[in-house]
Order: sequence, then structure tokens, then C-alpha cells
Amino acid sequence: ADSDDFFGSRISELTQKKAMLESSLSGVKVTTTAASAGYFYSAADGYERSFTVSALGSVTAQEFKKLIATQPDKDVLENAVGKIAGTSKWYIAFIATRRDAAYFVENQKYSVTFSYADDREIKMCYEGTGGDTKGDEVVLIFSSGTLPSGFNFARKQEVKVIKNTMQGLKIRTSALVNVDGETGVYSLSAGRVVFKTTEVLGESGGFY
Repeated sequence: ADSDDFFGSRISELTQKKAMLESSLSGVKVTTTAASAGYFYSAADGYERSFTVSALGSVTAQEFKKLIATQPDKDVLENAVGKIAGTSKWYIAFIATRRDAAYFVENQKYSVTFSYADDREIKMCYEGTGGDTKGDEVVLIFSSGTLPSGFNFARKQEVKVIKNTMQGLKIRTSALVNVDGETGVYSLSAGRVVFKTTEVLGESGGFY
């Protein structure tokens, strides 16, 4: 009963406060009703009519370059009170080479970090490339159904896609030797120099 009294008085208090705030407004009150339910965002950047999901699947690298060079729609900027996303699914797209695209497998998930969100890492699904083109460049498309709280959904930002990860010991390439047909390194163990065989997983910057 106490909780009912508390919430009842709280609702009454907020209703009165709402009425007081509305009475202080000038102009004509306008009620806007959305055509459908979804995720509401209180800001629009003017690209909502350009960067559409329907255009994403067929956009070529050249078309994408023209798209990101366009100016935001002034009508949207001046008149929109916000925007509604019908689903939680959202996409990132960027231009890469066909060679880069070959590293990714469709419908597999990869780690993507977002610099504008304190390098937050999100698992995103590789959707494939956009419209085909005769050139070496293609549009890579990734998607996610995750909507992190407080995430920065800026239209243009820097991201890093991790193609793969490796775990192992890092050694200089000059330390690798071949002994009796086996590849390995010499290391100090309990005061003794011993030969340990190795399996090279990758090479970068003078290291295995």
C-alpha cells in the first residue's frame, strides 16, 4: 500500500510539472506521430535519405565515393525532430581492395574497434561487398545487431577491423636457425643453453 501511495503521488507530481512546463511554452502545440515503431534517435545528420540499406547492397566503390562527398539534406536538418530505425541492425561500409576483401568470409563475425567510442570492440558480421566494379576497389560491408549504451554512432569515423589474431612467442627473425633439418631458437633454461624447435605463425617488422 505504501508503494502504491508513493507512485500515485509521484505520478501526480510529474503530471503537474508537465502541465506547468507546457503552459510556459509559446507558439502552437504540435503532436508528431511516427508511422511505425522502432528505435528513436533525437538527432538527424541530413544523410538519412542518402545512406539507405537498400542502396548499400548494390553501391560500387565509385558510387560510394560520390555518396560520401555529398552535402547533408538541409530539409532534413531543419525540419526533422529525430529519426526512427525500424530494427536494431546497423552497418558500416568502407572502401578496400579486392585483395583485402579476400581475407574475409561472408556471414562470419570479426572484431571491430571504434575510435570515437574509446576503442570499444564490437563483433560484426561480414555481409560481403557492394556492387561489383571492374576496378581493384570494392565496398566492404559489416553489420551488427548490438546497440551499446552511450555508443557514438557518428556517420563518419575511424574503425579498425581485426582480420585474425595469433598467439605465440615473439622472436627476432635473425634468432631463427636451422639445426639438423629442424628450425628453432637457442634459449637459456636453468643456466643451460638449449635448442627449441619452433613453428612460424607469421612475420611482421623483423619478428616471427
